[in-house]
Amino acid sequence: MSALTGGIVVSGNLAAPPACFPARDGMPAMSDMRLLTRRRRRDPATGEWVTLDEPALTIVRCYRSMADTVARLAESGGLPVGAPLIVVGAVADSPELWFRDDGAAQAANLMIGERIGLDLIAMRRREDARARTGGGTVTDGTRTEEDTGGRTVA
Repeated sequence: MSALTGGIVVSGNLAAPPACFPARDGMPAMSDMRLLTRRRRRDPATGEWVTLDEPALTIVRCYRSMADTVARLAESGGLPVGAPLIVVGAVADSPELWFRDDGAAQAANLMIGERIGLDLIAMRRREDARARTGGGTVTDGTRTEEDTGGRTVA
């Protein structure tokens, strides 16, 4: 068991297949995973769950043997899009910056992943929601696309 000092924990859903780059020319293997998170809380006045903001994108970057493991999991279907993940790591010194095809600048939090695991509680809630609703694609652990008129709820 190892200790992590100064680390952070982020949980969210895998937004896209991991981008994996094998080691070459003296550079270590690297993988990037796009994780979407959304803050929610229960409104004390109504008792309803309220989404506080738009989904936040965190890019989780892994290196060396961890990147190789992410690549193997991605190839075998072990990291499907939408998978609920819990990631432990460190915040990078600067955010990830890029330009979209239309020229607009984009930025995302960048995290150096040290540990990655499936969020078993979120997975179980999705299974329970499917059982309650008779199937369907669960998008937030409690509702299905059928329940929300086809809208994605995070």
